[in-house]
Amino acid sequence: MKILIYTQYFYPERNAASNRVTDIAEYLGSNHEINVLTGFPNHPLGKIIGDRKIKWLSKEKYENANIWRSFLIIPKVTSSKLWRYLNYFSFAFSSFINLFRMTKPDVLFVSSPPISLLILGYLYAKIRKVKLVVDIRDLWPEAAVSLKIIKKNWITNLIEKLVRKAYIFADKIIVNTNSFIDVFSDYNLKHKTFYIPNGFDISKNLFIKSSLERESLEFKVFYSGLLGFAQNVDLLVETAIIAKKENSDIKFFIIGEGPLKKQIIDKINKYDLNNIVLFDYQIKEDMFHLINECDLGVITYQINDAFRKNIPSKMFDYMFANKPILINLEGEASRLIVNNDFGFVMETNDPVIFYKRILEIKNNEDLIEKGSNAFACLKENFDKKILLADLEKILINK
Repeated sequence: MKILIYTQYFYPERNAASNRVTDIAEYLGSNHEINVLTGFPNHPLGKIIGDRKIKWLSKEKYENANIWRSFLIIPKVTSSKLWRYLNYFSFAFSSFINLFRMTKPDVLFVSSPPISLLILGYLYAKIRKVKLVVDIRDLWPEAAVSLKIIKKNWITNLIEKLVRKAYIFADKIIVNTNSFIDVFSDYNLKHKTFYIPNGFDISKNLFIKSSLERESLEFKVFYSGLLGFAQNVDLLVETAIIAKKENSDIKFFIIGEGPLKKQIIDKINKYDLNNIVLFDYQIKEDMFHLINECDLGVITYQINDAFRKNIPSKMFDYMFANKPILINLEGEASRLIVNNDFGFVMETNDPVIFYKRILEIKNNEDLIEKGSNAFACLKENFDKKILLADLEKILINK
């Protein structure tokens, strides 16, 4: 089968969107002809990764897939809305033209958001008369309106109509959280909606786990992932400020990159937070050695309904490392944590309350048992090889 994957993010970028679609391309490439139309890698650093030069269209090889990189404008200031919009729109414009330069596929597989790719992929599939499979990682423009990124108006109404047409036209809809099943049921599209969550390649990474040895027994809380607007890592920084005022011996590791990293550094310096260690992006093996030094993994979000349906990919890294999790938002992820007894939920944006909960966990909870529960849940429900095999069956079945 000829499959064309349409996505803005792909390896060597390391975010949830890129990781998901890169794994799909790598797995399917063993049995199918895979072409990927994507952008030039730059996220979240805001600069080209590697020695690539931006062109209108260039070709690479990754595993068994042909990777076609389409022109985009790299956001010079990652925290600027204008630059982000230029990034999205420039890729949408160039990639839609370049779609028609690709060999006609049997299936167009679209990864969304950005919402523009869903709409453009729908138009392409309709024009070229190819099957359309959409992989929905988040619901836009609903999420954007909820987050006040954009206002509800005639433009969002038009986008919603186009998105609904894309859903109706699509042969199959893939979602990465069970909560989205209810949404598509309301659209009367449940019959062609399939749940394939993000996962973790356990067998591929077991060698890392066998080599982990802890050097320090200080109690450490950690966050690993994107330092962005939605992730609300500032809550953890504010919690560290409270911990310092209380003369607490709790340490905080923050691992990652993103548009808010400079603000985090500025606040660490302003308050002389020697209880925070901030790490740059780490390769997988080094990241797990850092996580192994810690006791409690934290997932923070802005308190917003747009995020309640999410299961963040960072959760699987925490689970693989046998680390219990504290999340500050109730929803799909918190239900998974509570139902499988591998962590704690405290919906709050208040660092004082968050600090007190961390202190209670440190003093009163069996973190080793909950960490074991986390890994058991990962093996049972989120083994990536099993999930990708399920996805392949969905794609090839008529």
